[in-house]
Amino acid sequence: MLGQQVAALQADRTFLTLARRFYDEGYKDWHILAAVFNLRLNWETRRLGIDQPNPEIAKTVSEIIERTVEPVARIVAAEEQLESMFVISDVSCLKTYGFEPRRADVCPEALERFLRYRMRHYDLDLPHPALFGDPPGEWPSV
Repeated sequence: MLGQQVAALQADRTFLTLARRFYDEGYKDWHILAAVFNLRLNWETRRLGIDQPNPEIAKTVSEIIERTVEPVARIVAAEEQLESMFVISDVSCLKTYGFEPRRADVCPEALERFLRYRMRHYDLDLPHPALFGDPPGEWPSV
């Protein structure tokens, strides 16, 4: 759903530098893509004035994201928000593994360490050249 956005990100040196840092921190392409998608999802729902998403609205917003390209400079400028998407993804992932945080103020670093070292979640990937590498890779074939 991010094909057009990925091409724009791959063409931007500033984003590639940011992606290199994410790779160095152990993030995979799918982490970065999920973070970009969720960031865009948040921005689009705000633009549309949506408070409570439902499946039909989520489909509409996803179609908007698929058809449009957000300026890369805006994504790079939202680096902090983008990084928070990694934490949100970790919390969501934890729930899919059957774990429920006991408190709302979960420590993001502890959660990441648990997923990274205990669950080996950060090891999951398909072999492929990095989408945001130098030169940028292609989507892996499955």
